[in-house]
Amino acid sequence: MTGPKPILTDGRIDFNYVTDEVLAHKCQLDVKLQLVTGTWFLTGQDGTSYSWTTAVDEFALKIAPFYPAATLFNQAILYHRVSGIYLPVDSYSPATTTHGSSSAGQKANQCTFTFRDAAFNLDRIQLMGTNNPAPFKVAGEGRGGSLGAFVTSVEGIAAGQIGWWYRSKDNQFIKSAIWITSCLNKKSRRRLSL
Repeated sequence: MTGPKPILTDGRIDFNYVTDEVLAHKCQLDVKLQLVTGTWFLTGQDGTSYSWTTAVDEFALKIAPFYPAATLFNQAILYHRVSGIYLPVDSYSPATTTHGSSSAGQKANQCTFTFRDAAFNLDRIQLMGTNNPAPFKVAGEGRGGSLGAFVTSVEGIAAGQIGWWYRSKDNQFIKSAIWITSCLNKKSRRRLSL
């Protein structure tokens, strides 16, 4: 057994949010960074600079339908990876405040999107406390609605889509969705005594 693959990206966005059950969650997104005249930018698919705050707002808009109205997208933190250590270099409060449902979330639910990158490595984006019903598993081609819109954006290759700036840990762009799963998270269930 060779162990985990090395992380080849040089940046990460921690997207922090609090659900209506007052549970704090974090979604980590791997990115490639550029420092342009003292300001940090993400690297787009064509190698150009892309505003990381714009990227955070795009991400927030795409995941908003998965959360109840009381969810607070409170902060995003940009990290630069230097010698294996993530150093915070900037922070931002997302502009998105509207969410897709006024009902409570599933409390201990987690939704995992599994993709393949350009080198055929598996990559996952995990969202906690969503209002998706659990459990379910949908093949990549069986997606629809807000799930489909999110996946299409991650697979996207144009500015304005998550796929324009998001990368796998292998520093590759996402090429295809494999499956989407929704299940109950044991750690959250214990914390909530469910």
